[in-house]
Amino acid sequence: MLESHKLRQSARRWIANVLYWTGALNLLLRFRLRKRAIVLMYHRVVPRRDLNRIYSHPGIVIETGTFESHLQTLRRYLRVISLDEFERRMIAGQPFRDRTCLITFDDGWQDNFTEAFPLLVRYGLPAAIFLPVGFVGTGRRFWQETLSDLLFHALTLPKSDRQGISELAVSKLGLDLDELIPDETGKARIQEKVSKAKALSEHELQSILDKVSAESDRNFDWGNHLDTFLTWEQVKTMAGSKIRFGSHTVNHMILTKVPLDLATEEVGSSMRAIEIELGQEVVAFSYPNGNYDAEIKEAVVTNGYQLAFTTQAGVVSAEDDRFTIRRVNIHEGAACSKPLFLARIVGIF
Repeated sequence: MLESHKLRQSARRWIANVLYWTGALNLLLRFRLRKRAIVLMYHRVVPRRDLNRIYSHPGIVIETGTFESHLQTLRRYLRVISLDEFERRMIAGQPFRDRTCLITFDDGWQDNFTEAFPLLVRYGLPAAIFLPVGFVGTGRRFWQETLSDLLFHALTLPKSDRQGISELAVSKLGLDLDELIPDETGKARIQEKVSKAKALSEHELQSILDKVSAESDRNFDWGNHLDTFLTWEQVKTMAGSKIRFGSHTVNHMILTKVPLDLATEEVGSSMRAIEIELGQEVVAFSYPNGNYDAEIKEAVVTNGYQLAFTTQAGVVSAEDDRFTIRRVNIHEGAACSKPLFLARIVGIF
């Protein structure tokens, strides 16, 4: 599987490089984004030295150096606009200028402030960040990072001490810890399986977390991690410098998996919390994991949002539905070079 992945990556690099150096990518960019916009979806921006200290899935991580190269590329090839301008054009149905781009971040990770924000300021580019307000300034982690960390830590324990965790991992996640070793390969395998657990209910996920936590080594260090989120002080600093904030619910629940009244409360109270803290109107919402249905969309509309963003890939026209806006997910594996980044934007990969 690993060799197959490497072959696919090599093929993508080769194709992207050929298209870039022949000028085809630039032509495709002009055609693809004629009177349309691309909305980029970032999550985490992490320095290379810290990659082995985080437990987020690689599909939401990009290195700091790569992110800087993206900003340089965007300044050269595209017109990066603010969320305010994006909103105005969508509401008015006014066509975007050619090669328009909106930069967004989901989740509001701590590294959005320490790594991404200084670079956005340096290059004078605006962005929007969607906050799960129940995590802001708390030190809490998402369940994915917590569970991945606990399972990876279990690999360092004697097999006899992790028997309960191993049995639970097999039965609930299809993950055989006895086949893994505590290295980057084992970590990647754990993250892959944990990511697929999104399909489980909130109750099932909490039950798994509780059981794994109870079985874990008492020396496990719950506070020594980098998987934390922004503070309100940081949010306010960023809000004063071309960064707009939107809602990503309160507790980052997948809204289609919880009762409608709870989902509606997550949508509405998150907006109010941000508005109280910043004294600014919140106009935009991002569906956690991209999941929505007609009822969830209606809850977003009735709570007064003007825009809502999905995780569905594609470009955006001003005539599109304002509450199902497409975005392109950007991460290191898909966009670690300029040719790959541009190929990602035009929809080749």
